[in-house]
Amino acid sequence: MDRSMARRVRWSRVLAWVAFAVACAVNLYALYMPSLPGGATALPGADKVVHLVSFAAVMATGVLAGLRPVVLGAALAVHAVGSELLQGMLVAQRTADPWDATADMLGIALGWLSVRATRRVVRRGR
Repeated sequence: MDRSMARRVRWSRVLAWVAFAVACAVNLYALYMPSLPGGATALPGADKVVHLVSFAAVMATGVLAGLRPVVLGAALAVHAVGSELLQGMLVAQRTADPWDATADMLGIALGWLSVRATRRVVRRGR
C-alpha cells in the first residue's frame, strides 16, 4: 500500500469515528431530552422514526469505524431497553414505550444490514 492510499484509509477511519461520535450524541440527545419537539402537533409515529433512524445511524457508523457488529448490536440492544426504563423513571414528560424499544431494535438491524449491503455492492464494483 502506497503512502497516499494509507493516508486515505487513515482519514476514512477518522471520519468514521467522528460520524460515530456525532451519531451517538444525537441518539443520546433524542432519547433523553425532557420533552418531544412539536408536542401534540407532531406527526403520529414520528418518534418511532426518530428512534429507528437514530439507532440505525449509531450502528452503521460504529461498524464503519471498526467496531464488531455483534458487540455493538448487543450494547445498543441493552441501551434501547435501558433508555426506555430511564425515560419512564427519570425524564420529565417522557414515558417508557415498548414500541420505541422495538423501533430501536429495528434500527440496529437496519444499520447493520445497510453496511453489509453497501460493502457487498462495493466489492462487486471492484
